[in-house]
Amino acid sequence: MTANTIEKYYDIWALRTLSETILNYDVLHRIWSLETIGIYCKASLVKNILNIHEKPFSIKRGLLEVRSAFGGAGLYKMDSTKNCYYSGANRTCEHVPFHLCMREKNQARIFINPKFIHRRLHNIK
Repeated sequence: MTANTIEKYYDIWALRTLSETILNYDVLHRIWSLETIGIYCKASLVKNILNIHEKPFSIKRGLLEVRSAFGGAGLYKMDSTKNCYYSGANRTCEHVPFHLCMREKNQARIFINPKFIHRRLHNIK
């Protein structure tokens, strides 16, 4: 189970949906590859690729199954982590290969729980 936030969803880099076409890619790699083409400004890419996905999930919503997520916190059943390890190799978010391994090797399921609120330090008043 992974967390949600109050102001904006945190850690889009770790998020991979179950969809084949919607946010099942590395948003930072997408920005970097489009930036190298030289026809897009970085601010526009960040706004249109990254920021549009940062809306927090309504706490009225049920669990949302995903391939990978984090949101600032994650709780795992120990059996689901067997033979899976964190790795940030290849400039990839470390949660993604870990969660994909858990799903593949241990038939684990990853969920965002909209009611599991992670408050980042700068949000605490």
